[in-house]
Amino acid sequence: MGEIALSFLGVSGEDERVYRHCLRRPRTTLPELCATLGLDPVDALPRLRRLRSLGLVRLAPGGRIAPALPETAVARLAAATDGRGTGHESGRVMASLASLRAEAATAGGSAAGRPGVELVTDLADIRDRVTDWAFQACDEVLSMTPWSAITPEYLAFARPIALRCLRRGVRFRSIMVADSLGHPPTAAYIDELARNGARVRLVPTATERLLMSDRRVALLPARGDVLDHGALIVTEPGIVASVASLFERAWAQAEPHPRPAGLPETERRVLAAMCSGSLDETGARAVGVSVRTYRRRVAELMRQLGAGSRAQAALLARERGWI
Repeated sequence: MGEIALSFLGVSGEDERVYRHCLRRPRTTLPELCATLGLDPVDALPRLRRLRSLGLVRLAPGGRIAPALPETAVARLAAATDGRGTGHESGRVMASLASLRAEAATAGGSAAGRPGVELVTDLADIRDRVTDWAFQACDEVLSMTPWSAITPEYLAFARPIALRCLRRGVRFRSIMVADSLGHPPTAAYIDELARNGARVRLVPTATERLLMSDRRVALLPARGDVLDHGALIVTEPGIVASVASLFERAWAQAEPHPRPAGLPETERRVLAAMCSGSLDETGARAVGVSVRTYRRRVAELMRQLGAGSRAQAALLARERGWI
């Protein structure tokens, strides 16, 4: 198979053999693993514990040993080896990744081989999946949280994941309920996200809980807005696109946090009307001013933004979080 040894990333040959077997047979159990690889359970258990500590496997419901995706595995190993895998080692990292992907492909163990909508009922399994996405995300993470108060347990789980994404340069957009600002731990979390580069918006109420990575995979509660009854892991492109549209509609109607300093409510409404592309007469009626006043305020906003056209003003306003 053209295997590239992972020893340079701190994985022994025998431990790597177990991980590769799990990639080829992603629903394997301990007895099956021992029978196939000729291992004694006394020897296999410590290997599984080591692989689990490295984040390469997790124990799933029914006694399954579920492997981390190759992309996640290599990212975790590279991070754990203090920067090794860069410079002259980068070729070996990419070769190892290609080799692991080939293993996973033999059994449909990659994300592409999973069903379009998967029900996951084990909370630990759900959180492992979310952690995987955090390592794999390259472009943007979208989050909508309908809770007025986030529990300490969930904050302890979500905070390092969100900050890790932001440190890696992944864009992070989050929609929160306005009442959550009245809950000090949740408000502190929101402020920390914003300080680290996340874009946060507030809505009066929200009924949906969703999390999306790179518009490729989405997580939705199986029932209600909590994960007590499990989660739906969605990879079917049409459904993912619909969930993304739901998020974008909510985002367009949400209030920026923190609100841009020096932008009064009337100016914000003028800006929103202008960016919607409506006629001046329609925008003036929506804001409750004359067309002449509306146009004057549009011109002033364009000057503040340094924009030469309304289209450019709309783009700049969105980039700065003004709307």
